[in-house]
Amino acid sequence: MYYNIYDSGDFTFETFILEVVNNMQTVKHKTLGIGEVTNREVKENGTYITVRFENGKELKLSIPASFENGIITAEGSLKDEVDALIAEKNEREQARFAELRAVSTVVTTTKPSHKRGRTPTVPVTVKSSIETSFEAYLISAGYETETPSGHRSTVYSYVSAIERHVLENEHITWDVLRDDIDNIVKKYDVGGFFENIGAKSNSTVINALKRFKEFVNP
Repeated sequence: MYYNIYDSGDFTFETFILEVVNNMQTVKHKTLGIGEVTNREVKENGTYITVRFENGKELKLSIPASFENGIITAEGSLKDEVDALIAEKNEREQARFAELRAVSTVVTTTKPSHKRGRTPTVPVTVKSSIETSFEAYLISAGYETETPSGHRSTVYSYVSAIERHVLENEHITWDVLRDDIDNIVKKYDVGGFFENIGAKSNSTVINALKRFKEFVNP
């Protein structure tokens, strides 16, 4: 049975995935092969299943992220169901992200050309007001904008880390990050599904997210 998750306002994507997972007896890992689902649990930082494989190894996997990232796939008739849910979610998120990004970060201007009769249209990226305010917050908190040698320092490292590793990975804007910062921090902190991303560049990513959380919730 295929659920159209966007026709039911009472449930989230995660809710439908979990309903499907509750009926799963086995999953297929991309390297370990078929494994038996032995436990399902909901924690503060996410939902997990425990899977035991034929070689005796057990893994605790984050749901639905493990399905979305291709680490595991469903088996039998449930595979089509899960794949359809993920495909629909990704399509909706990408369309929404593209729309938000176009509205909030890009404007179009005209730049006069040296050649007579030409006024080409040039796209110019404009910072989100939240991004600008966050930069100002970091500066007021004592973080440096430049190193002694004149290179960009902590303020821009933090902003860049969030943009490159979080906003792009989550397909969200600064506005969405602000509204969901508590959950995002959990995902990228120690024990979260994206802990490895949070630890990038000597933990610059998770440190930047925690400073942003302080900025949002002073």
